[in-house]
Amino acid sequence: MSANQLADYSALVLSRVNNFRYKNIVRSSTETGFVEEHDVCCTFSDGGELSLRVCVVADVRNNRIFSVREYADSRAARKLIEALSSN
Repeated sequence: MSANQLADYSALVLSRVNNFRYKNIVRSSTETGFVEEHDVCCTFSDGGELSLRVCVVADVRNNRIFSVREYADSRAARKLIEALSSN
């Protein structure tokens, strides 16, 4: 995903949910970068809440993030995926 695609995706998420935030952030350094765990939280238009545990593994080169791999339970993310797919 390019920086522009990430910006577009982020804008879409913010347009479809309320009170988007990260909670319970835990970050650890690794030999090649860092690992971060956090809860992605938001409120849907119907009042439903999402708390999705996410793990991010990043490689850093020359003090810049070179690559990012993000892992989440797609079943737990179902309602967010549906919100992003709706018109």
